[in-house]
Amino acid sequence: MIVLKALPRLVLLPALGALALAGCGSSSNSASIPAASAPSSVTITTTRVPTTATTASTPASTASSSGGIGGCQPTSSGGAPVVPCPKKLLSASHNYTVKLDTNYGKIDMSLATSAAPIAAANFAYLVKRGFYNGLTFNRIVPGFVIQGGAPIVDGQEAGPGYQLVEAPPSYLQYNPGVVAMAKTAVAPYGDAQSQFFICVADTNLPPQYAYVGNVTKGLNVAVHISDLPNSGGALNQPEEPVIIRRATLVAG
Repeated sequence: MIVLKALPRLVLLPALGALALAGCGSSSNSASIPAASAPSSVTITTTRVPTTATTASTPASTASSSGGIGGCQPTSSGGAPVVPCPKKLLSASHNYTVKLDTNYGKIDMSLATSAAPIAAANFAYLVKRGFYNGLTFNRIVPGFVIQGGAPIVDGQEAGPGYQLVEAPPSYLQYNPGVVAMAKTAVAPYGDAQSQFFICVADTNLPPQYAYVGNVTKGLNVAVHISDLPNSGGALNQPEEPVIIRRATLVAG
């Protein structure tokens, strides 16, 4: 696993771009967070350039020629270790929680296996492979989101070596605690690789970003991370690394 250096450039924010995120519902965490919305002209995007992307209408049951879920297709990994496409959905008879142990505290996230079976399975798959261990939250926007989950190779961000698609439900709202996948501006709605974000306040983001789940514990940790000193500008990189020490999957 590649360990990220401080201030990695995983996500760029164009001058008049928008922040690419996704999610649904609100967190059950009791932390009190003031309502806040991102400017309508702001979008969260990654700097990845997608290769062969599937359409947002790809059925959840559709598998690519590689046998992966969500029409999963191999992409350039940017020099990072290539991970095979995930091939299985999570069992509908279990509840799944991802636990993030960061250097600023712990965050628990419940995966949306019913509303977003493909994105949830993809996230769980990467967690089980240890993909996120040692990576960082490379972008923090006060009153909006924290974003991370991509390795840095030779100063460039990389993904898992594949991409898949699960268009989010049209009713999705990106409220505090929502966890979703970041995407490039030109990628189809619901495009997902490894970068994800956590909303720390109400936003006005459109339903374009693959829904993963909701924070159930530690939303106050995510809010604290979002308020850390950052570089500002388009990158909003934290001045000190915010590290995902370990991500684990718990089935209940």
